[in-house]
Amino acid sequence: MSNRHQTGETVAEISRITGISRKRLYQLEDAYNQGLPLDDLPRPGRPTKTSPRIISRVIRSMMDSPAKGSKQIKDEVNMGLAPKDQLSDRSVRRLAVKNGLHSRRPAIKPPLTQGQKAARLQFAQDHLKKDMRYWGHVIFTDEVKVELHPMDGRQRVRRPIHKRFHPRYVVRGLKGKGPSLMFWGGITLRGQGRLFRIDGTLDGHGYGQILQLCIPEIIRL
Repeated sequence: MSNRHQTGETVAEISRITGISRKRLYQLEDAYNQGLPLDDLPRPGRPTKTSPRIISRVIRSMMDSPAKGSKQIKDEVNMGLAPKDQLSDRSVRRLAVKNGLHSRRPAIKPPLTQGQKAARLQFAQDHLKKDMRYWGHVIFTDEVKVELHPMDGRQRVRRPIHKRFHPRYVVRGLKGKGPSLMFWGGITLRGQGRLFRIDGTLDGHGYGQILQLCIPEIIRL
């Protein structure tokens, strides 16, 4: 920093190389120009009492059980520790955030077998190079059952960023629990068709009637 004007380096470049924030680099430059020491001075406040071993135990517990709450983790980690070394709920949450494990509502996905996963992957690979002219003549249709079940979204998991749909952090949806409604719908490259409610059990005859009613509408989109 002291000779950056001679070398032509910018503060942003120095920050990228050293990993030190630009704000801190400017502070160090001002201190150097004033002849002040560059070492960090002792700061007031209680020093941290969390040892690396305890931090490792906290993070390992979170990684092994992402849905485990901070209170439960605190109770497990504090077991056997002296009172002066024990953690609070807040300390556990602070350590989680500091290590990139943020509390989020989990994604809810229906369970898939290995065969279903393989079939979906094979479909994507087979159609990877299809152009827009091909997809302009394709209609995707599906049925969905909207169910009422005890899962109300209050469950949370601790996960790193960009890991929302990682299998470790996904909650498997429930099937066949409580009242439900069945719907059928279709989409094309030009938009979505009408959502059709299915009454009762969907059999071959009922499915044929749905296609006769809805496919012409989707084609005209």
